[in-house]
Amino acid sequence: MQSRKELRDLKRTLTKVRKSEEKIKNLSDEELSALTEQFKSRYSDGESLESLMPEAFAAICEADYRVLGKRPYDVQILAAAALHGGYLAEMNTGEGKTLSATMPLYLNALTGKSCMLVTTNEYLASRDGAEMGEVYNFMGLSCSYPDADDTKKQDDDEKRQFYSADIIYTTNGTLGFDFLFDNLVKKKEDRFLCDFHYVIIDEADSVLLDSAIMPLVISGVPRVQSNLYDVCDFFVTTLVEDIDYIEEDKAVWLTPKGVKFAESFFGISNFYGKENFEINRHVTLSLRAHKLLKNKKDYVVTDKKEVELFDGATGRLMHGVKLRGGQHQAIEAKEKVEISQEYRTVASVTFQNLFMMFDKMAGMSGTLMDAKDELFETYGKHVVRIPTNRPLKRVDRKDRYFKNGHDQFWTAVDDVIRLHETGQPVLVVLNSVTDTDLFSRLLNREKYSAQCTKRKQCFLGSTDYRRRRPNECGHGCYNDGRKRNRYKARRRSEGAWRLSCHRYRQDEQFKIREAGEGSRR
Repeated sequence: MQSRKELRDLKRTLTKVRKSEEKIKNLSDEELSALTEQFKSRYSDGESLESLMPEAFAAICEADYRVLGKRPYDVQILAAAALHGGYLAEMNTGEGKTLSATMPLYLNALTGKSCMLVTTNEYLASRDGAEMGEVYNFMGLSCSYPDADDTKKQDDDEKRQFYSADIIYTTNGTLGFDFLFDNLVKKKEDRFLCDFHYVIIDEADSVLLDSAIMPLVISGVPRVQSNLYDVCDFFVTTLVEDIDYIEEDKAVWLTPKGVKFAESFFGISNFYGKENFEINRHVTLSLRAHKLLKNKKDYVVTDKKEVELFDGATGRLMHGVKLRGGQHQAIEAKEKVEISQEYRTVASVTFQNLFMMFDKMAGMSGTLMDAKDELFETYGKHVVRIPTNRPLKRVDRKDRYFKNGHDQFWTAVDDVIRLHETGQPVLVVLNSVTDTDLFSRLLNREKYSAQCTKRKQCFLGSTDYRRRRPNECGHGCYNDGRKRNRYKARRRSEGAWRLSCHRYRQDEQFKIREAGEGSRR
């Protein structure tokens, strides 16, 4: 109901904009661009932006048409009015969010204060800034955006010039780190960042929710390199689940027996004593690295034998980004690569705190309504759904829920095979690189057709898929009646045996644990 009321108010603004357009269409290019100075003068004389909005929107709409050959649709003007009002606008993909942003950015730039459009990656910021910058320049405003082909690091003077533009296109990561560096300068005259006034966040749900509490960290003075990473890593590999440690709800900790074992292993009397803080810290880091952080899901080991973090939201590697507090070094010890230098944190900020510093914040995305309650509770922002310009042909089906990941995985495989047979292209998004690789291999094998009724038995978990001896179906499916195959072990590097069957693996761990207890005593 709230969204409908807001939409009615936006439609009144749309009517005023269309009336103002009839007057502006007859102006020459020089007269049209001269309107910017007139708007600035009227604002300086005390006129509000709301009263200027119909004429300013009409002017930039005409500029969009003359420069780009694109005249904004009614729904794009509705979205622009919502963005100026500080709302979060939900617009379907392909409805023209980029063109919609030109109107509120132009209007708010008339104040002489900074106006920014923040995107999730540098390519979008460069592309949109270069295209829409022509419109702003035509209207007498300056626009800055990153150069996608320029890898040279900007100095303070270049950054000062970049942020002095009327309208700025940048990324959330660049803005965050520039904010941190700007606050680390010793002299006020060395600062380069402008005051935060108005910002439009593209893909707002991803930035404000998914990455909201992800800290941006600047590290400074290095710590004295510890030699405990390798030792604690070896110690963690000797622990037995549910006996020495407990893993639950993305958390892991030592049990009382595990603590006694640690005290015996390191030759200390009190594991939690102040004098043993570093040992406690390194054990905790190694335990998290082994049990909570998975290779090809949270990070990858590159060909250069370096650990790089994996962004599950974008599917891209985060080059140069490291986990703080020694966690990255613990992962490096786990993967047996060279341990990098650990640094102390000098400055840190989250995206949530960063964007709440702006006087006015708006955002747009194609998937905001599902998170409208959380966005309002966190940021006090209402979500407005903008209708499509034409009736939507896409069918949005309801979410499907499954009892376990096994059923979910194989249902997706069945659906992809069925849709592919009709000639329809299918985009599949999975949680990790491992799942993606498995899904790809299954689809590429022609043996896994819809006629195989027992293929589901082949799936033993996304990280434990093996080619099995063919059974009667002839598709290489796992024959559940062959217990010797169920308990078959596979030879791994460093002489370790990892068993394919989880139940049998647990039995073996129990036997190892019993033997270990005897040796400890």
